[in-house]
Amino acid sequence: MSSPICTIDRTILNEHTIGDMDDLGLAVFAKLCGANRGAFVLDPPDGNTYGCLSFPEVFSTIVGLGSNDTIPDSATFTQSFAAGSISASQAVEVVDQYVNAVYKTSAEGASSNPYGCDLGGL
Repeated sequence: MSSPICTIDRTILNEHTIGDMDDLGLAVFAKLCGANRGAFVLDPPDGNTYGCLSFPEVFSTIVGLGSNDTIPDSATFTQSFAAGSISASQAVEVVDQYVNAVYKTSAEGASSNPYGCDLGGL
């Protein structure tokens, strides 16, 4: 049996509801950028430290964006979504990747503790 991980609740935040958020940056990134002092390292680590100011390129490639359409940081992400440069389903996937990455590198056991995965009900 695999260990539980922190992810968003897709019944609450999904491609149909993400556009209804007043401010995606405040709702998601304001909370998570402070976690781990805004930094996380992906597993497996590639030697780089990522956070709100620097997203790993894999966030873009996993959702099918081309090399010219990468999402380098949280500010660009929210602006790209607002401008329609990335779809709602791509935006939800990026948010889910970010949530998973932040909590995966939090204090030991945080990702398997249902109270440790708080993102304001998302």
